[in-house]
Parts: sequence; C-alpha cells; structure tokens
Amino acid sequence: MQSDDLLSKNGIPMFGKSGMVLRKEQREELARKRGQCTSCGIKIHIIKVFKKSPLNNSDVWKGICIRCFPSQVPSEVAAKYQKRMAQMQQDHRNKPSFGAVAHTARMTQSNRPQLGAHNGAMPPVMSPSTVPRPKVQPPGKKIRQTSSSDDGSHSRKTHSRTPRGPKPASTSPTSVGSSFPDAETYKTDRVDSKSIAKDLGKHRSSPDVCRTKLHALRNLAEDRHDALKEVKTVMEKYHVDARLMAVATGAVWSVGTKSGDKKKEILDAGFVDVILDLLRKAAKEDAFVAEWALGAITSFAFRDDIRTEIANKDGIEAILGVLERQQSKPTAIEWGCRALASMVDSGDEKQVMYLEKNMGTIENKNGIAIIAGSLKFHFQEPGVQWWALRVLFRLLDRTETDMLRVLTMMNDTDLGSICVKILSTKSKSPELIAQAAEMLFLLVVDGTDSRLRQTSEDCILNLMNCMGEHASNAELIESCTKLLRVVSRGSNHAKSRISEQATGLFAIMTAMSDSPENQALCRAGLTLFWMLSSHVASFEMSLVGAIIDSIQAIVEKHPNDVDLKTAACGLLANVLSTSGSTPEGVKPETVLRLSANTLGDSLLRTQVKRLNSTIYVKFPDYAEKMLNDGLASELLGGLCDPSIETQMASAVTLTSMVSSSDAAKKVCIAAGTLETAAAALLATTSESLAEKLLHLLSAMVVGGKKSIQLPSDLIQAILQVMESFTALDRVACTVIRNAMLVVSPGTKTMNFDGLCQVLVSAIDSPSSHNHLLEEACLALWATLRKQPQNSADISMAYQSMLKMCSKQRSLDSNFDPKLSFAIGGTLTVVLDNMRDMAGHITEDEIDLIINMLDLVIEYDVQNVLLMEKMLDVTFSLCVLKKDIIIQFGVIVVVIDCMVEHEANEKIQGKGCAILALLASTENLQVNLSITETDGIDMLVSAFARFSENIDIQIDTCKALSHLSIDQESRMLISSQGGLILLVNAITTYKDSVSLLECAMGALLNLSADAEEQILASSNMVDVIVRTMNEQLTAPRLQEKALGILQNMSMRSREAKRAIANSGGIGAITLAIREFMGSSAVLERAFTTLWSVGVLSENQVIIANEGGLDLIINGMMANITFEKVQKQACGCLATLSANSDNKALIRDLGGLDAIVYAMWAHYNSQAFLIEGCRALSALAVNVQTNEVMICSEAEITAITASMKRFPHAEKLQEHSCVAMRNFSLSPDNVQLMLPQVEEITELMNRAAEQFPSSCGDRARQVISSLQG
Repeated sequence: MQSDDLLSKNGIPMFGKSGMVLRKEQREELARKRGQCTSCGIKIHIIKVFKKSPLNNSDVWKGICIRCFPSQVPSEVAAKYQKRMAQMQQDHRNKPSFGAVAHTARMTQSNRPQLGAHNGAMPPVMSPSTVPRPKVQPPGKKIRQTSSSDDGSHSRKTHSRTPRGPKPASTSPTSVGSSFPDAETYKTDRVDSKSIAKDLGKHRSSPDVCRTKLHALRNLAEDRHDALKEVKTVMEKYHVDARLMAVATGAVWSVGTKSGDKKKEILDAGFVDVILDLLRKAAKEDAFVAEWALGAITSFAFRDDIRTEIANKDGIEAILGVLERQQSKPTAIEWGCRALASMVDSGDEKQVMYLEKNMGTIENKNGIAIIAGSLKFHFQEPGVQWWALRVLFRLLDRTETDMLRVLTMMNDTDLGSICVKILSTKSKSPELIAQAAEMLFLLVVDGTDSRLRQTSEDCILNLMNCMGEHASNAELIESCTKLLRVVSRGSNHAKSRISEQATGLFAIMTAMSDSPENQALCRAGLTLFWMLSSHVASFEMSLVGAIIDSIQAIVEKHPNDVDLKTAACGLLANVLSTSGSTPEGVKPETVLRLSANTLGDSLLRTQVKRLNSTIYVKFPDYAEKMLNDGLASELLGGLCDPSIETQMASAVTLTSMVSSSDAAKKVCIAAGTLETAAAALLATTSESLAEKLLHLLSAMVVGGKKSIQLPSDLIQAILQVMESFTALDRVACTVIRNAMLVVSPGTKTMNFDGLCQVLVSAIDSPSSHNHLLEEACLALWATLRKQPQNSADISMAYQSMLKMCSKQRSLDSNFDPKLSFAIGGTLTVVLDNMRDMAGHITEDEIDLIINMLDLVIEYDVQNVLLMEKMLDVTFSLCVLKKDIIIQFGVIVVVIDCMVEHEANEKIQGKGCAILALLASTENLQVNLSITETDGIDMLVSAFARFSENIDIQIDTCKALSHLSIDQESRMLISSQGGLILLVNAITTYKDSVSLLECAMGALLNLSADAEEQILASSNMVDVIVRTMNEQLTAPRLQEKALGILQNMSMRSREAKRAIANSGGIGAITLAIREFMGSSAVLERAFTTLWSVGVLSENQVIIANEGGLDLIINGMMANITFEKVQKQACGCLATLSANSDNKALIRDLGGLDAIVYAMWAHYNSQAFLIEGCRALSALAVNVQTNEVMICSEAEITAITASMKRFPHAEKLQEHSCVAMRNFSLSPDNVQLMLPQVEEITELMNRAAEQFPSSCGDRARQVISSLQG
C-alpha cells in the first residue's frame, strides 16, 4: 500500500489500522485524538499521555484553527490572520490582471455583474520577425484592465453592447444585477445572513419567499451564519425551477467573491457539482440560467483547486455545450468564453501541467470550432469578440508544435474571415482591433490558402484609419503593421490601398520615430515600408526624409538585428534608386553599420550589396566619401577585378591588413571578404592567384576566438584547388585547419562534401612528405572535431590513422614527434566519434595504438605535449574498450608516464582520469594491476601534490572510491595518507558536489576497517557532519555520509559519543527531514540512529532533535520500502529504552506506524520479526513498572503475524513476548478477551512448536487471559 493511500492531503488517515476505509466521522474523531484540525489537518493540540495542551501560534488560537473556524476566535485575531494571508497573497501575486474588457464609444454601463478572474495572461503579441511562423509572446502593457478584486470577485461594472439584458430596478433597494423580468417583485432590504438563513429554512416550501431571500443574500454578498447550507437545500428541492436556480446560483457566486476561503467552502459543500449539473441541463430557452452559472464558474475557477475540480468533472465540456446551445445569445457566449478563459489561465507556475490539460480538452472537444462558430453570429459584439479571441490566443500559447496544429484548426474553421469582418467594422476599441489583427496575422502567415490574404485586404481602410485615430498606441500600430506587411506581400493592389492612407502611414512613421527602442514595432514598420517602396507608382515619397532619419536612429539602437538591417537596406536601396532621390541625410556611418556583420544572413548580404551598388553607381561623390572612410570595401572590389594582377595585389594588401590588425580583419569580414575570396578561388585558373587567395583566407580565419560564419562554398573552393594544383596541398590543408577551428560546431550552412576523403587520400598517398602529412592530419583533426561525419568517413579516417601508427613504429629512431602529435590528436577525435563502432576495434589495433605511447616513452619521453596527446588517445580508447584494454599493459604504461612526469600537472591529471575510468570497472584484475604497479602511490601523490586542481581531485577521489572496495587496497590507501587527504579534499572543495560524492564513496569503504589512530587524527566525523549540514540538496552525498557515520558508530561506544558530540545526530535528523521521500537516505539514517541510540545519553539527544517524530513520519512516507521500515522499527525499539521516549513514541503515533508497516509488509518474515520486537519493547516501561495501553490494532497485527508464519521460531518468539508484555495490563487483557480463543490457540501452538523460546511466555499470556 502506497503512502499516498494511507494519508489524505490534509494529513488525516483515510484508512484504519486494519486497512478498512474510515468514515468521515471516524476520520474527524481520529483527528481530534491526534490534536489536528478536523477540517484542514494542521496541528492544534499537543497530545500527551494523560492530557492534551492547546497550541497558540499564528495559525491556531487556543487550540482553534483560525483558518477553518474564524467565527470561533476573537475578531481581532481573525482580522490579523486575514491581513497576514492577504499580504502573503499580495507578495506572490503577478501584477498583470486577467479581467481585460474591451470598451467602445457606444458601450454603456450595465448592472449585470462582470467577473474578472485574477492572474491571467493577456492576448499574445506575435513576434514581428519575418520568419513565417512567429511565436506567441506576452500581451502588451497598455491593454486596459477591469477592476477585479484580489480574490477573484466580480466587479459591479461592465460594458454593455446593446440595451438588451438585465436592467436595474427603478428604485432602491433592489436585487441589483438581476437578469429577471420579475426583479421588481423580489425587492428586499439588506439584512444579515443569519436572518436570511433562518427565513430560507422557515419558508423552504414557498419558492417565492425563497427567491426573495436568495436575492437578498446575493445583494448582501456574505455568509457568516451558514446561509449557504440553506441555499444548498433550496437548490436541491427546486432543482427543476430554472428561475429560482439562477437566483440561487447568483447568491452562491456573490458569497464566493468575498474570499478564497469562501470559494473553498463552496467547493466542499458540493455547489460545483450542482452548478455544473445546472449548466448541462439548461435548455436553449434558459439562457439567463446559463449566464449566471457560467459567471459563477468563472469566479470560482480563480482558485486552482476549484479549477481542477471543474475540469475533472467535465466542466469544460459543459461550458462548450452551453456555447453550442446558446449561439444566438451574446451574453451567454461572452460568459462562456470568460469561463473558458478562467480554466486556462493562472498566475501559478505549478498549474502549467493542469492548464495544458484543460487547453487540450478544449481542443479535443471541438472547442475551437464552437468558439469560432459563436463568433460568426456576433462579429459586431465587442465583448464576445474580446473573450473569444482571448481564449483562442491562450490555446496558441504552448509549444510550437501545438501552436501550429491549433492554427491549422483555426484556419479550418474559417476564423480568418471572422477576424476580417471584425476588423472591417467601425467603432471598435483599439485594443480589440489590435487583438483581432494579431490573430489574423497569425492565420495568414500559417495558412496555405491565398484567398485569406486577398480577403484581408478588405480591412486595410479600417486599419489605417484606426492607426491614424490612435497614433500613440504602439501595440495597436505594431499589430496592424504586421498584418499589413503580410497582406501587402506580392500584391500591388494592397500596397496601393495602404499607400493611399497617408494618415495611417504617418502614424506608423511617428511611432517608429518616437520609439526607436521598440524593436518589434520598428521591424514591422521598416519591413512594411520596404514592401511598399517596391511599388514605386504608389509609394508616398513625402515620407522619404522621415524614413531615412528613422532608419539611422533605429540602426543605432539595434546594430545587430539582422531583420531590421535587412529591411533598412532594402528600403534604402529602393528609395535611393527612384528618380529624383538623393542620399542627403544618409550618414556614411549608417551605411557602414548596415554593411557590417553580414555573414550570417544571405538576404542581408544581398540587400547590403544592392544598397552599396546603388550608392556607387548613382551617387559617385557620396561613394567617394564612403571609400575614403572604408578602404576595405575598395580592396574587396579589387578581388572581383577581371585582371589577375589587380586581384593578386588586392589579395596581398588585404592579407597584410588583416594580419596586422584585428580591427581590420573584423571590418573585412563584415564587408564580405571571405565570400568574395572564396568565389574568386572557385573561379580562378591561376596557381599564383590561388596561392595568394589561400594565404588571405588563412589570415582571415586564423586566431579567431569566436566562431565565424564561413562561406558555404569555401571548402569546395579549397578542394578544387587541391585537385588542380597539388603543389598547394600543404597550404590548402593549413587553411582548412584554421577554418575548421573557427567554424561553428555542426554548422549546416557549409558544404563539406568530400572533405574527409580528400584529406585521407593526402595522408595515405606514398608521395606525401612529412610536412604535408602533418598538416593533413591537423586539418582532419580539426574537421572531425567540428563537423560530424558518417560512419564510413570515420572508419576510413580510423584506418588511415592506424596506417600512420604502423608507419611510425617502423621508423624506430626516425620517429617524428610533430607528426606523432598530429596523429595523436586525430586519433583521439576519431576514437571519440566511434562510440557506436567500438565493436569494430580489434585487439591487434588496440596493441598498435598503445604502442604509440611506448614509442613516446622510448624516443621522446620529455616531450610533454606529445605525452599529453598520447594519454588523450589512451583515455579515448579506454572509454571504448575499458573492459579488455587491461590485457595490453596499458596500466603499466600510464603509470610509467606518471612516474616520469610526476611534477607535470596535465600528465598527472590525464593519468588519474585513465586510472579512475579503468578502476570504475571494479574488476579484481584491474585493481590488482593498479595496486601492484604503484598506481595507488601515484594517485595519492597526485592527490597531495595538486590539491588546487579540482579535476585531479575529482578523478583521484573517483579512482580511490572504486579501488577501496578491496581490503588490501584500503589498507594501502590509508597507510599512505589517502584517508586524511580525502578528508582535506572535502574541506577544501565543500561546494563541489561531484567531488564530495566521490570522496564520500571512498571514505565509506575506508571507514569500515581503517585503524582507529588514523580515523582519530583525520577529524573525519566533524568534517562529515559539517558537510552534511552544508549540502542539503544532494541525496547521494547524504546517503554516503550517513553510511560513513554508520560505519564509525559500529566501531565503538566512543565513536557513538563522538558522533553525538560533533552534532552528528542533528545532521542525521536534518537529512531525514530534507530527504523524507528518499528510501536510500532514510535506510542509512535509521540504521545510524539505531546504532548511536544504543547509548542512553544519545537516546535523549535523538528525542530532543525531533528524531522520534522524523522516524515515524519517515515510516509513513516510505511505507512500501521494507528496509526503511525494518531499520525504523529497530530504532524505535532501541530508543524506547528511555521511558520518556517510550511515551513520546506512543503519543506521536509510533504504534500506528508500526502496525501500518506490518500490514504493508505482511509477507516479509524478517520485517514482522522487527515489528513485533518493537511492539514488545514499547509495551512495557521497566523503569516505571508501567504497561502501555494498547488497542485492538496492535493485538490484531501480532496475531496476524503469528498466523502468517506459524513455523518461524524468531517471529513466534517476539510475538509471544509482545503479547506477554501487553497482557501484563488488565486493561489490555480486557481488550484481548474478544479474541481469547484465537490468541489461546496461537499461544498453545507456539509453545508446542518452540517450547524453549515460546513456552513460558505463551503460558503467561494464556494465564492472564484465563485469570
């Protein structure tokens, strides 16, 4: 049985000790016995053996829960509590409100209640990127909010679209907000809820009187005297009276607006079920009933638990059903959409999963089509439109996959046409226009039907006029501009219609000029003007000056925005190419800024070239000034000159420039030098020019600290040169190496076809000299490191490197260190790419690779760089073949390298990493090999020497943690100071969890049998305890640390005292508290507490640290884990030796926990023994000569255990002891009498089977029962 099944959410058990489900009254009685609030389960009394003491804190007043029973505490106490709760809500509340309502000039105030659910997201604003499918973004800040109270209450003010709907009574007092024609009949004075409740109960048989009183309760909007109970009774009695049910729903809604607690009370009273049932049964003609029910649902869904309850009871389906039946009723549609919005909005991030589920329900239950269908009937109703679009926008605010799917469904329902109608209708609020324009923009971008784009042209006039009227509304202008941008693409007719509306265009331009920092607005505006400028016949040329000024301000604000720069360059190129245009006002630095950093986007490069070409051809004077300010551009043009001499001169000059100045290199890269040089290289037939271009390219890419976007055809141009001019192979390989070092890893924009094959061919060629081989290997190394290759290329490169290894071995004394370094680097990356091909590596190949390290040791042992690289190769090979590589003497070779370079930090680090990896196999042969070849000596030496190198410290700790599983290795590690070094490492790197876990793992093994003197001098206990207190978020570390304390505590009584004196008991209890759900941590913790609890003084400390409560809670939280339960029972049995502890264990529910565990592990003989032993220990207090009063549950658990394993001597023995101990009390004997026959039979059977261990105790039990 899972712990979640044993306890409810408020902490009151749902099941009895025998496993039966408890009734509500039984659970309340149990809560009172435990000192808990019968409603929410918080602790309100401290229960002692003979009395209970009331608590008095911020949540409880003299034993009364303030939250659940505010009327039973003084008013000032309740007010203080409510103020604190309100402050907590305010501290955690998100500022954006949910209840936004669109207003228009024609909207008048209505008396129908409006609900605004708190903490919802506003309709999303689409990203203005030119990417076809933008992502949904948060709403704009200027969309107006309605006044919704903090607790989600309804506001008494709302918009009214038409005179239709509820009207206020002519005189006061009236049931304000009534939607009923007979509201005049049911006027009522404001009275208190007590009188209303009394009258409802008294006149329950009169529907008219009930209706009047329900109106009064709705006006009063509060319930302090359980009037809601009477409302529930009335609703059950008159459930077929639609009018009365609507009034009652309004009353419940009104009362629920007062506080979240009232909403919770409404939920607990079952009103959600009643209202949802009302929704489902509301007929088409009962629209007013549905409106009130939907309003109440909207209000109640403010609370997360009620929202979940509504969803779980198919409330969303019920709301959608109303929308289908009431499509002709705008008020019902609006409230239905409000209700749906409240079901998918929340300010609590923890609710994301549930909100996603609710959105999925709306989508799966045809909600999109239903909402869109409702809009078709009411495209002139702003309220319906606002809330309907709000819900649809919320459905888009998910993953990109979900968004695209929902957009497709929206397009299938013809939502785009509805948005066009909304946008084509005048007198709409700017907020609603912005929302509809945003939605239509998304639908047009996602849609495949060009007719929607054409239809969208119908709203151009209204959009332009609206922007002109609301020129200061940036969100409106941004949304409309994005829509106009997609509508005008490819349509000169649309461009002409937009250009004709100068007021709207000036509004866009003014908005950009006033807000150049608004990146989204500027993108949309510049892109629209770029499109409009392509149709010269209709373009508004009077805007050119303002456009140029805006571009310069915008580009200065956003110099690296590719979309902005692309649009700006295209727009300037179009504008400057028109007749009569002039570059006056265009600053040279603006053009240079636009021309910079164009490598990442081909469209931007194209537009930059168009702009510069226009300037050079049409405005030579201006171009001359530009060239004087940018020599790089002039030289770049020389690379494109037909004359080879001019090209070579330009290449040499550029090479000189970029080689001497990083700033010059940056300018040249931004100007497109790499692209131009690659194109020239691809086109040339001159070997001399090819060489100059290769040197230029090499200089351009060498030494780059950041990734560079290289031309897509650069590699192919170089490969063509290698094919045409073999004399240039070496410099070509150098360029490839340098280029691959700066290219973005895994880039998809470049063509690498054939690169690996060409480099391997150069390496395998018999005619290649060592310098070419070295550069080719280095180029292949860089290529494989940055660009993923297919398995065929990896295999080909691997075989090529094996040939090079064989060749190096055959050279003997002519061993080439530089070439070997290149081979080592290439081989390392090849092996790293062979994770899925490890099975293809043969033993002969492993021997050949390991032999390279032998060659280094033999011929160039002092070459540190080469040694490091060969150790890298060895490490990569160990990763692939760590299980068999031991056979080739790799451990000896690695340790020889470490011995030879004992003071070299990098070599020691690589050696420690290899030994740690090999030791992780925990293979006895590996451990012996490391131990017998001084591997432990080298590990400990590196550990001590490089104490500031965290990587060496981690790898050494990891290696020692694996090696220390062997007893001989443990002795060697401890004798050489490894244990003390591990403790020092923990002290030094107390923030590195990975190091701490490895070090703890090693100490866990070492602490089992290390010498007492070493343990004492290491101060290990203090360090372990401190580390446990500092690393409260690392369960594996806590588990290992507890294991160390467990080992230490079992060594001697002094060790148990040392743990207690160091605060170890507090650290253990803290670990239990932090990792209550971790069975591994709790098992270690309980075992350790059991061990240290043997000492009487430690029993007191454990109790003072709250250990008893934690043990019992841990048992309940991990009821399914037998080992946890077993160790916990052992703890309780040991700790109960203290009489105070014995009473406290009983008071805290220890007996209950043991009984629960015995039922949960009914089939475990080993555990039942511990459970019975714990019960027997708790039953008798030897110090006070008292017997604990038990319950039927304990007796039943013991007898059930005896029946389950009748032939288990140990179990029968402990069961008899427990029964004998309980039977020492006459009260307990009376409790046993109903089971006397069964107990007698069990005792006789146990005595007969096991007379020596059970006989005397069994007879004592029988004697007590018969006496």
